[in-house]
Amino acid sequence: MAPYFTAPIATVRRDDLVGQAAGCQYATAAGRSSINVVVVTGSQAQAFFNASKTDNGVAGAAMSAIGDNAVRSAHDVWVSAIKANVFCGISGQHGAVAAKGTGELAGLKDYDTNDDVPDAVAAPVAARLGATCSKLFSTGP
Repeated sequence: MAPYFTAPIATVRRDDLVGQAAGCQYATAAGRSSINVVVVTGSQAQAFFNASKTDNGVAGAAMSAIGDNAVRSAHDVWVSAIKANVFCGISGQHGAVAAKGTGELAGLKDYDTNDDVPDAVAAPVAARLGATCSKLFSTGP
């Protein structure tokens, strides 16, 4: 996950996931930016994907070449994808709240966590994040 950050990271395992879900959180040492990767296998995968296709009621943007179906959050970079019975979700925060210029994710330095990210900026960042889901799908969670 290091290539996605522009600052040193610390890895924190997510212990709050149980059953068919597993995941990790990667956060910068300063704590301003983070990426959460969640993988759900089995019967709950489709439910997780369906629940993540919208963000506050706004449909996400379709993405291609990632699993069987993938979307990124509307006006943001976060990715949800499914392949067969495996869900991959990548979310997080890209900068401190209301603090322009503090973002520590590659390509998002000028956007705090509450900002809408323009499609021209969000799409390439989401594509890089989606590659992580593709790798998980090809190698297994």
